[in-house]
Amino acid sequence: MRPRTVRAKIVCLLMVPVVSLLALWAYATVSTAQDVSRLRQSQRVDSEVRSPVAAAVAALQAERSAAVRYATAPDAEQSGDLKRLAASTDREVSRLRLGDDDTVADGEELPAEVGRRLEAFVTGAERLRSLRADVLAHRAGWDETYGQYTKTISTAFSVGGALSGVQDAELGSDARVLLEFSRAGESLSQEDVLLAGARLDGRLDGERLRLFVGAVDTRRTLTDSAVADLSGSEHAAWQKLADTSAYDAIGTVEDRVLGTTSGTRAIAAAPESTWNSAHARVQDGMRAIEADAGSGGADSTDPFTRGCSRRPVPPCCSVSPPSSRRSSSRCASAAVSSSNS
Repeated sequence: MRPRTVRAKIVCLLMVPVVSLLALWAYATVSTAQDVSRLRQSQRVDSEVRSPVAAAVAALQAERSAAVRYATAPDAEQSGDLKRLAASTDREVSRLRLGDDDTVADGEELPAEVGRRLEAFVTGAERLRSLRADVLAHRAGWDETYGQYTKTISTAFSVGGALSGVQDAELGSDARVLLEFSRAGESLSQEDVLLAGARLDGRLDGERLRLFVGAVDTRRTLTDSAVADLSGSEHAAWQKLADTSAYDAIGTVEDRVLGTTSGTRAIAAAPESTWNSAHARVQDGMRAIEADAGSGGADSTDPFTRGCSRRPVPPCCSVSPPSSRRSSSRCASAAVSSSNS
């Protein structure tokens, strides 16, 4: 049947482009909704999983240091510090629990492997309570204490490895850099624990020296790999930290310890006052860079931020949030206009 009137002919002529535009609009809407959902999930993963895990690792590292010192040379004051740090660890680990049997990963739409690894980390951290009791009762040596704490902390990094697969390809490299940088910080923490225990024994040799050499090599390797790919402000912050006297002192002490052949000379090459102040500053600096890198990666997944970065919009979209409601409205209007175009 052919249309007989002019109006019918016009409607038939316009029907094909109108239907095509509607189909394109529907496809764009579905794709955008899926992209926004996926990016919002990355933000939730950072705030609900990655950040609490990092806080639990920091608490475990502090508790490990106190536990190894107490296992090496029991002292009443150190006993109080260990109990206080253990309570702090329990609080941080409890943030990863949902009820008695579930973890925060079960509350998110995450791959099953993330949930299994997080459950393994949380369970391992909870099982350290029996080790604490053995340490306080003088039934556990420094090597067993150090080994179990370090093994538990390593399972936390396996969670980070699984989380890196949740992100899209654009952010995958950032997740890899963040994981390597956090592992480098853990290696530095291991060095501190081993030196602290060796000072109580008056020598650094045997198993302690072997573990120290491995920690130094791992820290340097991971640091070189991660720093090369740090982005923007994080790379600038690292350069500022690397240029400090504290970071130079860390490297100098490591070289002196590794260059000695005597256990007593090795520990003498790492003066407590020099190492402790340098380690505290470098460790805090690395944790700050790690936290900024993690939050920066999550912020970059904000759909509005990514939209502004991909379209030629006014400068107000590429700087800090406008201070006035008027400028904010102008920025949003410009972005919408650009999107519509």
